[in-house]
Amino acid sequence: MNGFIIGISISLTLITVLFSVWLFFRFKKKSKENELIKKGKMTELAINEKLSLWANINDSLFIPATMFKYNNNKIFEVDGILLTTRALICVEVKNINANLIYGNGNEKEWIKVIGQNKHLIKSPILQNDKHIDHIVKMTDIKMPIISLIIFDSVSTKEIDIKNIPSHVLIIKSNELDITMEGIVSSLIPKISRREIEKMYEKLIDHQTTSKKDKELLRSFSKEYNEKTFTI
Repeated sequence: MNGFIIGISISLTLITVLFSVWLFFRFKKKSKENELIKKGKMTELAINEKLSLWANINDSLFIPATMFKYNNNKIFEVDGILLTTRALICVEVKNINANLIYGNGNEKEWIKVIGQNKHLIKSPILQNDKHIDHIVKMTDIKMPIISLIIFDSVSTKEIDIKNIPSHVLIIKSNELDITMEGIVSSLIPKISRREIEKMYEKLIDHQTTSKKDKELLRSFSKEYNEKTFTI
């Protein structure tokens, strides 16, 4: 009888220890995820502020990170849209901890290197191309479009992507100012300020802050790690 009681006690102790260990690592993982989300939001906010200031100085219009809905059933989210007389710039911000990110601009997945470990990540080129496709369908825009993908320069040390499509710019956040200067110097104005304003109004008309839409987008993002989908 004593042996049985001792056995039960040991089993309960072991279960308690295992459960405590599981809770510890689960909490640690959750804390890390929350920290990464917070860091990503801070990076996104800093870049939004820079682009908003640039737009004010350069007679352009900027829409910060927002969610759009059109055709009643299509929802997508972008990290920023900059409207200039030269081009529409669709912004995608990435905060990825890596010593190196490398890959091919024509492929669906890239590789990030942390120490001696390598991990597959989805190509942000394809992700942002989906956003651009939605914007074109939603607004019937007819002007040059640039896909600007910005990696946080503190988190990502080096980027080496081959065969980058001609409409795509991949930079680190500390290269933003010089990149915008390059866009201005290399492209000539295509549309008027009034046309920019009309495009801005179209985009704003399709903004959504619906709680239901946010939940749908969030659930889809968790499952597919995407920011765009069709219900």
